[in-house]
Amino acid sequence: MGASAIEDKPVYDLLVDQGLARVTGFVPDLEEFERLKDLVSESREYLPDALGDGTEQTLHICQAPGMTSLFESDMDHLSHFHGFENWAKVVDRLPIHTHPLDDITEIENIDFLKVDTQEAEHQIIDNGRDKISEAVALHI
Repeated sequence: MGASAIEDKPVYDLLVDQGLARVTGFVPDLEEFERLKDLVSESREYLPDALGDGTEQTLHICQAPGMTSLFESDMDHLSHFHGFENWAKVVDRLPIHTHPLDDITEIENIDFLKVDTQEAEHQIIDNGRDKISEAVALHI
């Protein structure tokens, strides 16, 4: 959902590489979570949770892990962009429980928040206002 790779190098990697940041990523797709566990270090951790509004929802697992979302993609719109129709093809649907960002005890403070969840950003922001209120920057 949020931590799956869709770009070559995440925008925050320079901060992590210089020891200036710690990353907590959320990966509710358990297959993708298993793949990312190899990247866990003192500066990176991944949680097998979906951020959202605290309700039961459906996780749409897509062909490209970075396109996985709580929402099914609008293929009419994606057809205008090369490759996106294939990447956004839903290959599985899983029932999941979402967790409000403000309820995540593993995170005390947020300086920089990157949210790229294919349309679930509003749920994360609406249910993470306390933690986000102290952030220096949001990348949405």
